[in-house]
Amino acid sequence: MAFQKKRQQEIVTENSVSDEQSQTKSQTTNANQSQTANHEVCDLVGVLQTTVDTLQAQLAVKDEQIRELNARLAECSTALLAAQETARAAQALHAGTIQQQLSDGEDRVAASVPEEQAAPNKRRWFNRFFRR
Repeated sequence: MAFQKKRQQEIVTENSVSDEQSQTKSQTTNANQSQTANHEVCDLVGVLQTTVDTLQAQLAVKDEQIRELNARLAECSTALLAAQETARAAQALHAGTIQQQLSDGEDRVAASVPEEQAAPNKRRWFNRFFRR
């Protein structure tokens, strides 16, 4: 009986050692898993931070491009306004030239009619008016 009791104590001791080893392995496994998870999270945070930095750099480039395009737009608007004013001035000058040519043409036509031909017409009208 002493043998059986000793054997039972050995079995209990082995079971408790085995349980302690299982718990230690479980704790070690949990710690390793936790470390692995932490490492993965750190890697993910690093990748995300790199992505954010890259996108911010691209955004800065886009902002500069927008500034340059706005400056070009302002220059083009100014040039367009100047061209419109030049076109208006040219149109007014052309209209003045045409008007001058028309008035010069009337003067030439009037000057080209001999006075003798104009005078009989005046006399005829004058004569016709007083004949009646």
